[in-house]
Amino acid sequence: MTLGNAGCLITDSPDFAAPQQVGPFLTNLLPPPGSVEEIKFEPGTTTYQRKKPIAFDIVSEDLGQELTALVVFDFRGLNGPAYPVLNRIENIKPETLRSAKRGFTSPIDLNELGPITADCHKVALVVSHAFKGASLQPVKPGDVDFETWFYQVDVRDGIYYACDPDPTPTDAGADTRADPGGS
Repeated sequence: MTLGNAGCLITDSPDFAAPQQVGPFLTNLLPPPGSVEEIKFEPGTTTYQRKKPIAFDIVSEDLGQELTALVVFDFRGLNGPAYPVLNRIENIKPETLRSAKRGFTSPIDLNELGPITADCHKVALVVSHAFKGASLQPVKPGDVDFETWFYQVDVRDGIYYACDPDPTPTDAGADTRADPGGS
């Protein structure tokens, strides 16, 4: 008995497109983005309470380029200033989209900033492969992701501040994700 096998013989290597760098994507964020957290003074002191750190994962196709994550106090959009920085996580190891998610935490400690006005302050986590100078603009358009939280600072007697630290609308720039809206 003879078994036959029909097949195809490939004589050339298949052409695969070269991988493309994909900007970072933030996921698994805690506390939930947009939430309002409260920071009071430690009883009998002028030291701010430390809050639970912001926790997050990063997914990206880095093509060998490291990432940087910045936690910015009083965030005013990607066209705003990149300061004051509460935390900077640099030299984040390059990975691929097939790699496991990279988990990070960033402390929220206002004591390093000096005196802060009692108000609602916007804090943002901004991640990119490279920023333009001392700005929050990415060097490569679209190579950025960010999320924001609100922190009620120095709440006394149950009096809260409106959580709109910048009453003028901010322009997050052309690199921000589109808001699909909703009903």
